[in-house]
Amino acid sequence: MPKTRDQWQSRTSFITGLANCGTSFFAGFVVFSMLGYLAKVQGLPVSEVTASGTGLAFVAFPTAISQLPALNCLFGMIFFIALLTLGIDSAFALQEAFTTGFHDKWGIPTQKLAGIFVLIAFPVSLIFVTRAGFFWFDIVDKWICDFGLVISGLFQCIAVGFLYPVQEFREYLNSQSEIRLGRWWIWALRYITPGVLLVILVGNLVQEITGGYSGYPRWATLIGGWGTVLFWGLLGYFLWKLPQRSDQG
Repeated sequence: MPKTRDQWQSRTSFITGLANCGTSFFAGFVVFSMLGYLAKVQGLPVSEVTASGTGLAFVAFPTAISQLPALNCLFGMIFFIALLTLGIDSAFALQEAFTTGFHDKWGIPTQKLAGIFVLIAFPVSLIFVTRAGFFWFDIVDKWICDFGLVISGLFQCIAVGFLYPVQEFREYLNSQSEIRLGRWWIWALRYITPGVLLVILVGNLVQEITGGYSGYPRWATLIGGWGTVLFWGLLGYFLWKLPQRSDQG
């Protein structure tokens, strides 16, 4: 029996998720091997070699690659090409998240939406290449990941799990997918996943309230951190309240 488009998409989504997690798992061995080697060469503890994030990508890895006994130029070129391609496909993911909602609600062509996204995002992103760019990038990245994404995932679980007929949703997914979802999926969606996200959110809030973040002044984290999260939350709410185009149903 030929597979439907939705069945192929469900298989692709599982392959994508497993490949992403598998790559991250393998990268963990690479990261700790590199940091251990660099710590031994410099005579420092691993915890003092570098911080995470950009320091790991642009300081620790290039330094470790430069210490390789042979072919360090080749490995350095491969590493930075990999970083470039990772940045490009991350831009694709961000752009798709922006354009899909507008396209689904108002039927605006995706090509036009992609152009609008680039025209808006490019000048805004120039702040991250200024002399203070790294500090603003660090704050925005921290709040978007630790608060924005966690709160968004929590609300999505609550909305789908309690405000929509989740049993019918599960039956629809099973009818369109080769991989069957049992009743455990409903429990995970309603209780387990929101519980984990809530613990993460509370932990991040306690850490921010009691200790701050990396010694940054409160006004900077309020503007770049909470201001960014609040802006995107309010923007999403107002766009959701706008009327849908009549021919879109």
